Amino acid sequence: MTKNNRGFKARSPMEIPIRGWWDISKRVYHNLSQDNLSFVAAGVAFYALLAIFPALAATVSVYAYFASPTDIHEQLDKVTAILPTSSRDIILLQVAEVTQQSQKVLSVSAIGTLLLTIWSSSKGCQALITACNITYHQHNKRQFFMALLVRFLFSLGAIVVALVALLIIGILPIVLNLVGLTELIDLLIKLITWPLLAITFNCALAFLYRYAPHRTPAKWRWITPGSILATLLWIIASIGFSYYVSQFASYNETYGSLGGVVIMLMWLYISAYIIIFGAAINASAEQQTVVDSTIGPEKEVGQRGATVADELTKQQNKHSLK
Repeated sequence: MTKNNRGFKARSPMEIPIRGWWDISKRVYHNLSQDNLSFVAAGVAFYALLAIFPALAATVSVYAYFASPTDIHEQLDKVTAILPTSSRDIILLQVAEVTQQSQKVLSVSAIGTLLLTIWSSSKGCQALITACNITYHQHNKRQFFMALLVRFLFSLGAIVVALVALLIIGILPIVLNLVGLTELIDLLIKLITWPLLAITFNCALAFLYRYAPHRTPAKWRWITPGSILATLLWIIASIGFSYYVSQFASYNETYGSLGGVVIMLMWLYISAYIIIFGAAINASAEQQTVVDSTIGPEKEVGQRGATVADELTKQQNKHSLK
């Protein structure tokens, strides 16, 4: 009965009962503290701050083929609406500087400099990959060139996600206009745009949680709880932080001209911590069951190539579950 009450035989997170999720919650709290994941999130935020502007330049260089500088600015203004005002101003100023270049310069950038900017932004992705490995208790043993390739692919993926977000903002109104019903277009855009952006962000997190750790990938159903929860928390936290900064905080008075940068760094830290928290939820959920949570044929405990799926918890050892 204890096995069923705690979800030790669960084949998906949906089969874990409330008592099992209480175990998971305690494990997440313990792991966040023991692994110093708040410091890990700070490191991710720092490298993300260094990477965000090269990544932004690369994204704009590619998107310039499909939209005018004015369109790019307007669409980024909508995408970044969730950010604090001072942080948005920094991003939009950088976009304005990039889009002021001629189309010829942007074309060269999209071929040559694009690769360099992706490489420059890959340090932020490497920090996220390291954070995921720590959260899943994995040692990153990828070979040097494989590690570089993974970094590059995740950086490229981040740019693709940004492009998708811009395309949603830019193309959705056009499609709705073609359909007609002009009096409902504004309402439809407001109702559809942000759910689509949330789904895009959720999918990006799911890929990160599944493929960033150096382990046998988990089944998608063991990735879903953390990605959905992290997406919801990120939206709520971003809106809440933006409101706090606009109403109560005094970063600009304290840090002067650096206030916008400090605010952006704080927002990146909050975002990184939430992403790591989502990974911790998934890792702890996998630990709650002795059923194989990895892809491929069912394997015994200790042979799955994933620490959280291969090591029994104290409760599982206590009840001699294997």
